[in-house]
Amino acid sequence: MTHVHPYGPMSNLLSSGEYESLVRDVTESAFLAVQETLASSLERELRLVSDATPAGGLQTVAADNGASLIVVGSSHRSGLGRVHPGSVTESVLSGAPVPVAVAPSGYARQGGELRRIGCGFDGSSESREALQWAVSAARARDAEVVALSVHSPMAFGGVSTAPGLGYQSANDALRAGLEAKLHAAVECVDAGARVSARTLDGDPVTLLRDASAELDLMVLGSRGFGPFRTLLLGSVSRAVVRDAACPVVAVPRHD
Repeated sequence: MTHVHPYGPMSNLLSSGEYESLVRDVTESAFLAVQETLASSLERELRLVSDATPAGGLQTVAADNGASLIVVGSSHRSGLGRVHPGSVTESVLSGAPVPVAVAPSGYARQGGELRRIGCGFDGSSESREALQWAVSAARARDAEVVALSVHSPMAFGGVSTAPGLGYQSANDALRAGLEAKLHAAVECVDAGARVSARTLDGDPVTLLRDASAELDLMVLGSRGFGPFRTLLLGSVSRAVVRDAACPVVAVPRHD
């Protein structure tokens, strides 16, 4: 457990020792609540970090300690069963050096298990890395993975791509190409993993959001631009994270 605090206005009113004692008292109270929530068999540790922003502190702790995952909650203003990340979570998602998991409001009370993991796939190297991450997570929990591709038909995409050589519309060709990449990626995962593939047609945000209602976890890759080895979500991933019905893990790109 990591608690990040800035040295704000109150630090100017109290001595350094008094302020640090106050912050630690608040943090330890929160940690006691964590102790009561988590199973006694789970190992936990309290880290008190001073940083200008909570997101910066979490990212620093993750990088310095070789963390494999940052876990954050959604905004308390979100509706039950939806993610709706707050400002801190949004900041953590922007530039995190490791995968970030965001839990929807009320998830702790649901007591769900990871039996079905979905992974958004668009043919990019980032989505391939997300698929590998999803498969690794599924194998550790004997879960299944559903790789989801979404083809968005283009306007006027019904014209033939090769006149005189048989009819195939531009949309048909694009869909076939995406589906071929999806099945090739699924075939490359380690043997023994339970992975299925589905290609959907329509708006990616709407379809992935709807699919999240039937999943225990959704895994998404970051886009291929931005800071080196850090998370930078594209418009589709960001929209899905904001309105998913299940926890979402965003995976950063590698070298």
